[in-house]
Amino acid sequence: MVSLGTADIRETYTMTITNPDDGAYRITWMNPTTFKREVSEECKANSSASSLRNNIRDYYLSQGVDIVVALAYYDEAGEMLESSTDAYQYVYTISMDRLITGTTATSMTVSKFGSESEIVLEKT
Repeated sequence: MVSLGTADIRETYTMTITNPDDGAYRITWMNPTTFKREVSEECKANSSASSLRNNIRDYYLSQGVDIVVALAYYDEAGEMLESSTDAYQYVYTISMDRLITGTTATSMTVSKFGSESEIVLEKT
């Protein structure tokens, strides 16, 4: 008999924001245990890594993990930049601080309000 289970993984997500502006968005997660939607605090499309972490951290803590958020800036040619001054894209990497069994969300969506930025959030 073969038993299939869920392997322990360290979830990682990438969120790419093209043409970051002062507009806002929220992330909505589908909780894999309760099947209820949970919504982040308001996030700014041009926020720092620490601001994004502070705005989404409570959800991940409710799932029993903490997160680390890294941010890289890119110009239109795809070259990495030292600062956000001339950034065409902000690329955030959101990583769990430890291995987990299962997943922290069955789905995630981004809802923009007041932002013209393109925002793509995906599991990596």
